[in-house]
Amino acid sequence: MKRVQKALLSSSLVLVIGAGAGAYAWFEGYKKNQKLESQAEQDKRLFSFGRIHLARIELKNEHGLFVFEKNANHDWIITSPIRWPAHQDVVNQIADQMAAIKSHVDITNDASQEQLQQYGISKPSVSVSVTRKNGEQFELRVGLKHNFENGYYISDQNQKRIGLAPAHFYDLFTRALDSFRAKHALPYRSDLMTRVIIQKHDQPKVTLEKKDKAWFVNEKPADFTIISKFLMILTRDLRVENFVTDNFDVTSKEQRELYGFEPESFKLEVALSDAKTVQTWISQAPETLGERGPFLHVVGTKSVVRIYENFLSDINKDAYIFRDRSISRFERDEVNSIKLRYSTGKRSKLVKKGEDWVFEGPNPKTAKPWRVDTLVMKFSRLSSDEIVTESATKDEISRWQLTNPIHQLTFLDADNQILGDIHIGKRRDDNYVYLRSGNSDRVDVIAIETLAGLPDSDESLATE
Repeated sequence: MKRVQKALLSSSLVLVIGAGAGAYAWFEGYKKNQKLESQAEQDKRLFSFGRIHLARIELKNEHGLFVFEKNANHDWIITSPIRWPAHQDVVNQIADQMAAIKSHVDITNDASQEQLQQYGISKPSVSVSVTRKNGEQFELRVGLKHNFENGYYISDQNQKRIGLAPAHFYDLFTRALDSFRAKHALPYRSDLMTRVIIQKHDQPKVTLEKKDKAWFVNEKPADFTIISKFLMILTRDLRVENFVTDNFDVTSKEQRELYGFEPESFKLEVALSDAKTVQTWISQAPETLGERGPFLHVVGTKSVVRIYENFLSDINKDAYIFRDRSISRFERDEVNSIKLRYSTGKRSKLVKKGEDWVFEGPNPKTAKPWRVDTLVMKFSRLSSDEIVTESATKDEISRWQLTNPIHQLTFLDADNQILGDIHIGKRRDDNYVYLRSGNSDRVDVIAIETLAGLPDSDESLATE
């Protein structure tokens, strides 16, 4: 290499290391960035594309050929040598590094076969091919490392131009398979999930399904907060501890037994908004393998991975866990009056007068506003601890003292429309009491401590 070329390379390396790919992380297209660069800098680039336009990437290095393709949700999927969701950030970095690569020293613009061999371009150590959505293709060929400078010889698909580029891109392009794999077993956004089916061996299915914006469990209303936490477990916490094998033969009883899938402990099926369905098997860790955590297999792949030890308890949930156990749900500021029935059988009514609460009757008394506000707040978002039955008989309702409840609180709006009607019955045991909403056939129990402070007379609410 000529002395002037060496000097140019040395000074260029200092200026550009760490800066090449960053500018291209989120760009819409090459033309947008042309305005930010001098013509000399533009001439150093080999390519003019942005990752947003790519549909396919092929990376070949000493570990093999890796193929990444975009799915319907525009996420990268590894399709060869195995099929598995890709680590989105890493694959995007591959695209960005290739798009940003520059030849800071040009060796030739009309390479001969001898030069292609001399600089390692004819048999590259690394090659990256990308295909745009319009079918246009680009290829980066990486040859030998320079003997003195920290750089590699590079060329494009035409193999005419050979240049020398700083080496900061090289490590990313030379990694093995596991570096490109998603570390989440279900790397999907929770808002894209429309159905989750949990099947424990020999137990009834638990089906969580999203209809419009509401979730249901086995066709019954589900608790949104509990569902959200469970989806967070699936999408955030369900991480791969390590990739055990990519040669799992699902038809082999011997292999199914080896990984604990004969039979599996759980089957988990997730449906996404694009109609895609992902099925997984989860097993206890067989003692023969000495593993400390359970195994997971994604149906349709040949992979078995180890996941965190407590996932089996996280997924081992009966349908009632997900149920919406709401007894009453209303806005506090809509309450205009409250009907009360005390355990003595006496009935009373509170009416809101401006900022005050007043007992209705010939001798109206003012109630303590903070006591009434606390009452409204507690019952505006009341949930039970357990659903006893969905269809209580008349005998059961009577036996649990809900026909003529021990306590009753009815909250009404300014138009005298019922917002919430809570009937509280007898104790089930030392910790829980029966209750139901209005004349519903559903009966629940709630912890006695939750109802602490329930008024037992007008005097307990009235001001002095």
